[in-house]
Amino acid sequence: MNYLSACLEVALKDGKYVVGYKQSLKALRGGKAKLVVLASNIPSDMKSEMEKYAAETKTRVMRFCGNNFELGNAIGKYFNVGTLVITDTKVSEQIIHLLAADNREK
Repeated sequence: MNYLSACLEVALKDGKYVVGYKQSLKALRGGKAKLVVLASNIPSDMKSEMEKYAAETKTRVMRFCGNNFELGNAIGKYFNVGTLVITDTKVSEQIIHLLAADNREK
C-alpha cells in the first residue's frame, strides 16, 4: 500500500465522500467536490471528463497509483472504485496536507 491509501483510510472514517463515476460527476457539477481521486486504470474518456469538470470547478485531482480494486480496498470497500470524490473540506485539506508533508520529507 502507498501513502495515499493510508491517508484515505484514516481520513475517510469521519469524512463525507462519494464513490463511482456518475455520483462523482454529479458532485463535481453541483460544486460539492473538494478533492477528486482517480484510479490508475480508469478509461481515458472518463478520466478526461472528470479532469475537465474538476478544472472548471477548481477542484484538485489526485491520481491513485493503484488500480480500481486497490482504491476500493484503500477506502474499506470490497468492490472496484475508479473514482472517489471527497465532499468534506476538512478531510480533503488533511489528505493534501499529509501528502505534501510526505513529499517534503523525501
